[in-house]
Amino acid sequence: MTSGGTVVILANGPWTADEARSACPRACHVVAADRGWHQAAAAGIRLDVLIGDLDSLPKSSVSAAAASGASILRHPQEKDETDLELALDWALEARPECVVIFGALGGRADHSVTNLHLLERADRSGVDVCLVSAGETIRLVTREFEFANARTGDRVSLIPLSDSVRVTTCGLRYGLCEDVLRRAASRGVSNAITGLPARVSVSEGKLLVVHAREEGKE
Repeated sequence: MTSGGTVVILANGPWTADEARSACPRACHVVAADRGWHQAAAAGIRLDVLIGDLDSLPKSSVSAAAASGASILRHPQEKDETDLELALDWALEARPECVVIFGALGGRADHSVTNLHLLERADRSGVDVCLVSAGETIRLVTREFEFANARTGDRVSLIPLSDSVRVTTCGLRYGLCEDVLRRAASRGVSNAITGLPARVSVSEGKLLVVHAREEGKE
């Protein structure tokens, strides 16, 4: 595996083919976590790696993945990690600049919550990881983050992952200047971008940043 570039992971939750197709051509590796293979195949996306216990895939799908040139990394069914965690660990070992994960949210609530917390693992590795779901991107911010491809009117929610987070913003309707957002409170939900560039700076704590593009705008 080579360092640098972007790794795209296709998980089994809902994602749109158009979103994934736009990201995959620029990726140095495209990885499917177990049943993510079915959606990748339906979307015509070529994989570099298929990883997981593969218990939910028929042998014909695994054979088709191998025939297409994908590396098959099979793990035991009795394991401590989810298939997506295995895929993320593989991606982080590749030392990329960033990892984009499609299909980490939606479906089973236990998997969705766990996948949000996997962002902490990525933060410890120093790699930017973002979850993409239904036009929204979610990432963990512990320092400074500038919104890319943002437009005025886009929705932004700032959700503390630690007990408290000290936050400063730029370009958001409801500005913060070293304000403290607290876990289990909704103060940071449903802000909006009103000026560009828009940025969020965290001087203390861990913050989930949700960016949703405004519908109907390009």
